[in-house]
Amino acid sequence: MMTTNLHLVSQLIFKMKKIIETERIILRELEDSDIDLLAEIYADIEVMRYIGKGIVLSYEQAKRSIENWNKYYEKFGFGNWAAIEKESGKFIGLCGLSWLEDKSDVEVSYLFAKESWGKGYATETASAINEYGFNVVGLKRIAALVYPQNTASIHVIEKLGMKYECDRIFFGDKLLRVYSLEKSKT
Repeated sequence: MMTTNLHLVSQLIFKMKKIIETERIILRELEDSDIDLLAEIYADIEVMRYIGKGIVLSYEQAKRSIENWNKYYEKFGFGNWAAIEKESGKFIGLCGLSWLEDKSDVEVSYLFAKESWGKGYATETASAINEYGFNVVGLKRIAALVYPQNTASIHVIEKLGMKYECDRIFFGDKLLRVYSLEKSKT
């Protein structure tokens, strides 16, 4: 029975437009079928507390988010992607690269459903995303924004080798820490 389930998961993975694959996660372009699960994640205040403006988002905003990210891919060749857990085939979050609102840097970001927290997925995916940004997109530098209170995310960012630069206001009135990583010269 387990072999059959794994076979079905692998069949689904081959049909996806895969962007990045890690040991446990597939990052692929977002699809309309992701709306319900993304809306569930967006509706969880614990998940959204340190994302963007720190507020929950509606089903309609989840739907628009997917539409907007699909346009973003076409325009920039990167964006936020669906995070699919390989073992279960389940949509567990949103991760990727995007320009900061002032276009000064490209940011690595990750957002996972609460049941996926504490499993190392953020470090695993963000590391692969940074590598993709440097080696495929051709970026020379990648930034990360984090709320000062989000110690778990600060830990992830520091494990990636990203260095603190400064605190800046984003999203109108949110004071966030800016970290960055330069492409190695080797």
